[in-house]
Amino acid sequence: MPRVPGGVSTLRFQLTLFRSALYSALYRRDFGASDPPDVSSLPPLLFSSEFRWSPDRNPSVSTCAARPWRLQREGGREVCHALLITEVGSDEERRAMTAVLPAVQHCLQENNELRFGRGMLRGMLAEALYKLRKAASTPAAL
Repeated sequence: MPRVPGGVSTLRFQLTLFRSALYSALYRRDFGASDPPDVSSLPPLLFSSEFRWSPDRNPSVSTCAARPWRLQREGGREVCHALLITEVGSDEERRAMTAVLPAVQHCLQENNELRFGRGMLRGMLAEALYKLRKAASTPAAL
């Protein structure tokens, strides 16, 4: 940010977009080099327990889309994972986005509609898949 002599510079982010970008980056950093494990036996994620308010996201759709591994393979690779390891704005991202949309649509309740941009969809899936993979890598309590 350029400095303004005698002024104060302020940088602000929209919370949901910032969260989406962070989880997308975290996923690529922590899990980009490895194939996702089967997490179908894990209990549902409870995003609501993380907030004192209701987040303006639809975690049930993102966790649903991130879960059914065997149904969402294209070219031998899980489609949500394939999307999350692409470069933003690349041809690979566009192809992966096209492949993942049917999974997201499958998870919507009948007569419901969600609207969001690529960055938000990518972030929602990244957060769900990141948390599912973290849970899968955590040893069960004895």
